[in-house]
Amino acid sequence: MQVQSLMLTQHKLTMNDTDTTSKTATRMEIDTEDQQIPCENLLNEHLQKMKRQIEYYEKELDEKQSTFIRFTSTIQETIEIHVQTYGIKPLEMERDLKLALVNYDYDAEMLQREYFQEQPNNYQIEVARCLSTAKAEVEKSKQTLLELKYRVFYNKPPDSFGSVGTLMPTLNHDGQRRFSKHEKAIQRRKLDLMTVQIAEAETKFYHSLKRFDHELATMWKTYRDLVKNQGMTTTLTNLIENRLKNITDRWREIYNYRINNYIRNSYDNLDSINTNENGQKSNNSRFSSFLIIDAIHQFSEKQLQLLNRGPIYVPSCQISIK
Repeated sequence: MQVQSLMLTQHKLTMNDTDTTSKTATRMEIDTEDQQIPCENLLNEHLQKMKRQIEYYEKELDEKQSTFIRFTSTIQETIEIHVQTYGIKPLEMERDLKLALVNYDYDAEMLQREYFQEQPNNYQIEVARCLSTAKAEVEKSKQTLLELKYRVFYNKPPDSFGSVGTLMPTLNHDGQRRFSKHEKAIQRRKLDLMTVQIAEAETKFYHSLKRFDHELATMWKTYRDLVKNQGMTTTLTNLIENRLKNITDRWREIYNYRINNYIRNSYDNLDSINTNENGQKSNNSRFSSFLIIDAIHQFSEKQLQLLNRGPIYVPSCQISIK
C-alpha cells in the first residue's frame, strides 16, 4: 500500500511540475482498492512508452546498418563491446543506484512510521530530527572529502579546474620551453586549489562530526539524568539507531556511484580529451605527473598512483625485482 501511495504521489507531483528531487513526498491515505487500478495504469503506460522507444531505436539501427557496405560481423562485435562497456554499464549503474535509493527511502519511511506509532512527545521527536539531520551532514561531508581524495588518486581534478589553463602562450621556434614552463605553473595552481578544497572539506567534516557527537552525547546525558519528559525508551533508541544506519548506507551508495561513474571510469567525461596546437592529445583537467618533485623526468600515471598511496609496509622477503 505504501509503494502504491508513493507511485501515485510522485505521478501527481510530476504532473504538477513540482520539484521531483524532494526527499519527502506527501502522504496519501487511500484505500488499497482505489490505488490498485491507477497504479496498474501508470505501470502499463510506462511499459508501452518503453516498448515504443525500443521499436524506434531498433528500426533506426537497422536503417543505419543497411547503409554501410562493408558492415561485417567483426565490426558488429566491436560495436557491441563498446556499447556494453560505455553505454549499457553506466546505465546499469544508474539503475542500481535508483533502486537502492528507493529501498533506503522506503525503509526510512517505515522507520518513521514505527517511531510515531510509539507516540513520542515533542522532545523525543526533536531528538530524532536533530540526530538525523546531523548524521546526514556528517555522511555528506565525509563522502565529499573521500571524493576529493579519490580525485587526487585517480588524477581527476574537478572540471572547474579546466578554466585555470585557458590562456596559453603562442608557440614559435623556441616556444616549446616557454610552453612547458607555463604548463608547470598551471599545474601548480591546480594542485594548490585542490589542497585548499581538501583542507576545507576536512574542516567541514570534523565540524559536522563534532556537532553530531554533541547531539548524541546530550541525548544520553539527559537520559541518564532522568530529566522529566526527556527520556528515551529502548524501542525509540533502537529505531533512531536504525535510522542513522540507513542514512549512512544511503550516502555511501550515492558516493560509491559517483566515484565509480565519474572518477574511476569517467563514463561522463569521454569527450574531455582535447588536441593542443602541436596535434597532441592532452587532457587539460589532469594534474601533471612530475610536479610532485618537479624533476626533469616525468613519472608514468601508474607510478603517480603508487606515490599517491603514500608509504606502505611490505613484509620481509616479499619484495622482488622483475
